[in-house]
Amino acid sequence: MVTFLIIVFAIILLTDIYLFRGLKSLQPKRNWLWYLYFITSIFSYSIFIYYFSYGKEVVYLSPKIYLLGIAQSLIIAKIVALPFVLVTDILKGTHWSIRYMKKLPTEEKIKRYPSVLRIGFVFALIFFGIMIQGMTYGAYHIKKYNITITIPNLAKELKGLKIAQISDAHLGSFANTHSIEKVVQFINEEHVDIFVFTGDLVNDKAIESKIYIPIFKNIEAQYGKFSILGNHDYSPYIHWDSKEEQSKNLKSLIRYQKEMDWDVLLNENRLIDINGKKIAIIGVEYWGRSKRWGQYADMDKALKNTEKADLKILLTHDPTHWDRIISQDKKFQDIALTLSGHTHGFQFGVDIPGVKWSPSQYIYPRWAGVYLEDWQYLYVNRGLGFLGYPGRVGIFPEITIITLE
Repeated sequence: MVTFLIIVFAIILLTDIYLFRGLKSLQPKRNWLWYLYFITSIFSYSIFIYYFSYGKEVVYLSPKIYLLGIAQSLIIAKIVALPFVLVTDILKGTHWSIRYMKKLPTEEKIKRYPSVLRIGFVFALIFFGIMIQGMTYGAYHIKKYNITITIPNLAKELKGLKIAQISDAHLGSFANTHSIEKVVQFINEEHVDIFVFTGDLVNDKAIESKIYIPIFKNIEAQYGKFSILGNHDYSPYIHWDSKEEQSKNLKSLIRYQKEMDWDVLLNENRLIDINGKKIAIIGVEYWGRSKRWGQYADMDKALKNTEKADLKILLTHDPTHWDRIISQDKKFQDIALTLSGHTHGFQFGVDIPGVKWSPSQYIYPRWAGVYLEDWQYLYVNRGLGFLGYPGRVGIFPEITIITLE
């Protein structure tokens, strides 16, 4: 891990030096732009060193998360400018080569193309502004998606059933509890029948969720509140002194969810009687694209005693599970609706009527919204929180309200 961080830091430093050479082409003499560039660079390095030296805990429920976001935004903005500086060097090199082949003097100093450099730095500035807006507005602009799912032969007793879904809270990334309090308020305004949470309550450690217990406990749902685990809930991305310590963390997280009055489903199900009809809420442990981070789902165990259920709803964190297993195996064809999360829509993209794009789609074919195949539905929630970059650009936090028809 230390070696990886050193390599990343070295790449950022080299990028910084290279970009500064581009800036010097525009402003050869030392001026305020030079000093501003130095200040932003020193600020970014200081924040990253502080963050990685003291751990993620330093930003839990703290405005320091915004400092981290500003540092990230500065680095990303510089990366946006990088291709423009590179293009000027390519043009400069091409110009020199042509002069050399024509046997013209090559000692003449060939200037970079200032107009291209200016465009690059303007783009970087615009992108920096977008990233800051994503931290201050996008990350907290909660959208409520009201979705109607039409299930063939749905018993009339179950028509109009309302389910609230949230996912990927990543509670360790929030600066305060206000956003989650608002989420609970929005859910309770809907008077839902069932509430589900589809994984990744925390970034790594159970303690991130402890302060939220009384807040989440206030969620109201007539027939129950259910949750499953996501990949981050198993905390595989940080160093633990022992497997026992990691296991203890997971047990604490499950206990905290139970204190929220959430029924944590670990490859198991709950049969709910609604107007004389039975709904099976089936919850599996994490099943991911790569075995490296775990494939713990046991569908046979989770489906036990659900044969007579009038409706089956599956909770599985990663939509890849539905893609590769649930929708492909005939023995799971009676699962009418699967609810997932995990992708966050990469927290970046365009998601407006008529246009739906995110880099997420190049990794996850089903990354946000409703998908239907052979009358089996998948709904992928865009997530509530954020991870890494503490913001969202174009892909907003989501509460899903699903009504069955």
